[in-house]
Amino acid sequence: MTRKGSEWHLVKRIPELLRFCIGAFLFIGVLPYAGTSACLAAASKTEIHFSAAQLFGIADKAIAESNVDAAITLYKAIEQDANVDIRNEARFRHAKLLEQRQKLTDAAVLYRAILDDKPNAARVRVELAALLSRMGDLAGARHQLRQAQAEGLPPEVAQVVNQYVAALRSLKPWGGSFELALAPDSNINRATDAKTLDTVIAPLNLSRDARERSGLGLKGSGQLYARANLSKDLALVPRVSGLGTLYRENQFNDISGSAQLGLEWRVKSDRLTLSAGHTWRWYGGDLYARTQNFSVDLLHPTGKRAQIDLDIGVSRVRYLRNDFQSGMIYNASMAYERALTARSGASLSVSTRADSDHSGSYPAAIK
Repeated sequence: MTRKGSEWHLVKRIPELLRFCIGAFLFIGVLPYAGTSACLAAASKTEIHFSAAQLFGIADKAIAESNVDAAITLYKAIEQDANVDIRNEARFRHAKLLEQRQKLTDAAVLYRAILDDKPNAARVRVELAALLSRMGDLAGARHQLRQAQAEGLPPEVAQVVNQYVAALRSLKPWGGSFELALAPDSNINRATDAKTLDTVIAPLNLSRDARERSGLGLKGSGQLYARANLSKDLALVPRVSGLGTLYRENQFNDISGSAQLGLEWRVKSDRLTLSAGHTWRWYGGDLYARTQNFSVDLLHPTGKRAQIDLDIGVSRVRYLRNDFQSGMIYNASMAYERALTARSGASLSVSTRADSDHSGSYPAAIK
């Protein structure tokens, strides 16, 4: 080969040599330090292909420089990797950065995406449980911890998780919830669909207003509660709640409100709550009924995977428009929830209700 031919061969390989040199400079530090953003820009212009380990290294360097945006951009790119372990590692690191930025919902989405691929990832479930507790979803946090326990944990981790499960029961000093939905109803006036009413004299024709009517309402519910610790194992829990269905015609509005005071006693992993309260119900803007109630609720974990929730209540209701309907109501319910695997669970609930016999309250002429 002539000298001229050799020079032309080198000229043709200049782009390849530049890519090699820039890659080497980035990782061995020969090139003067220019910052992660400059490295990324150079990489994009020269089309350098990095391994996942190298990209993780660049992301770590970006975080050390407080350039979190660059790290997140890298993690998003690695999340497209074909290797499930690599993309889940990127999701996990990405989620931790989002937590630091208080983007809790986005972080929870990433944790759940990891669990979709790796349902046995106990570390991720514990992290998700901690995140859900910060978001106020204590029931969801307890569920994730039970799922993690179902797959088995190392002894040192299991001990910490058990303590965390117990702490969740008394973690939140106050909270609340609110729901809003459309409520279509085929009988908003609680009337009959019959056109006539049979009497001892003759059938009576019912007007349109006396027959059932359909309508679209707006249904809302909400509650607020607080927890004041009286001692290590005893807490006072006041609660207010409301439920209402509103229609265009105000005479069909159905609204109720409750105030309740509970005493919560925690014994090891069990939680016993005694509650008493009062409920008011309005129909069509007028007070319709008053109810005094008392209940006992027991939450008892059965092993590491399951829990039982037992509730017993008694209420005394008084109907202002028809006192003959007033009386006692007794109810009981039990719910059993169990984590079967890290991905699935099952629950079973039963309930019963009994009303007192009001026949003794009616005058003899009505019997």
